[in-house]
Amino acid sequence: MDPTCGASPDQLAGGFCQVCGLAQPGRRDHIEIDRGWVAGITDRGVVRKANEDAFAIETWDEVAVVCVCDGVASAPGSADISEVAAITAAETVLEAVRTSNWTELSDDDRADVLDEATERAQAATLSAGQADSANAPASTYVLAVLSPGVLDVAWLGDSRAYWINEFGPELLTSDHNHRNAVAEAQPDLGAAQLAELANGAALVRYLGPDGDGEPPEIVHFDPGDAPGMVVVCSDGLSMYDEEGTVMADAGRKAAASFPPSERGLVAARAASLVEFALASGGGDNVTVVIADSSHAASESESTRATSTGAASTGDEAVGHEAAGHGAAGDEAAGHGAAGHGAAGDEFVGDEASPAPSESDASGDVAPDAEPSARASSARGKGKAT
Repeated sequence: MDPTCGASPDQLAGGFCQVCGLAQPGRRDHIEIDRGWVAGITDRGVVRKANEDAFAIETWDEVAVVCVCDGVASAPGSADISEVAAITAAETVLEAVRTSNWTELSDDDRADVLDEATERAQAATLSAGQADSANAPASTYVLAVLSPGVLDVAWLGDSRAYWINEFGPELLTSDHNHRNAVAEAQPDLGAAQLAELANGAALVRYLGPDGDGEPPEIVHFDPGDAPGMVVVCSDGLSMYDEEGTVMADAGRKAAASFPPSERGLVAARAASLVEFALASGGGDNVTVVIADSSHAASESESTRATSTGAASTGDEAVGHEAAGHGAAGDEAAGHGAAGHGAAGDEFVGDEASPAPSESDASGDVAPDAEPSARASSARGKGKAT
């Protein structure tokens, strides 16, 4: 991004302009991707100096694949591995979706794909991270695949996935942290004792060079017939909305309820949740990705995007700046799609898939969702977030 003072990019060093001396926005400070029925936003937040979060989105017909990774700020290099992990996992699942009838696969077969995606993401962190570091990079990981009639979620760490519909929010994941590990090992401990644990939020499962390398925890959730949306987020949002109440409120809002913008309805909902987190203090990086089952794309080609701002198959990546070109040569664009929503305050989705805009460049198990038998127990050393 060019400095606001007009200096050239080669006059930037260490995140600062060498002409005016002001700090300049980083590539990942704020990125938006709008695919109509699937949209994601990541933001550096108010407190952090850099954005360690990353996300990736892949869609194929009526299947959405989303992955959110939250790099551990206290471990250098975590931003690099969060990005490569998110991209690798989402691309792995897309490959399986394209070459199979995903909705006809058994739970075990789909779980095998999620396991493989996680293995590849973990392997990618080994090449991107510092394997011999005393404080190796680490990242949370939540991978969600929404298809007609089923929602599959795999995760490590404390990034979360929620199912939101007219009946309210359901948390589909459980945080892999020290507090929950102690609660499982010592079920007689009360909530007050658990709350007083030192390093209770420290991660006990995560991706990275010193991760445990075990399969992720997996749930297969039946969303039912009622329209709804899956919200996958880093703890930059869930720290302010543990129960998903604000997320549910956003899901009930129609397009007219949001300030006018070039965003589609799903992207507007994601933006409202990011703005809520920032207004609540912005104590961490915040990433929100939403896939809305009430409107699923029906396309013959995959539409792909990642939080790097690059796109493929001709789609435009959405960011606050033009951050590269797609595989078909299309430039990245900002807030790029206009959405359509039903009137009223009922839970609503897009009525139609919006066309790309020509505007300027701009993760506790739900009560009825049993964890898969493949779910593994928390392991590994604690990692402070």
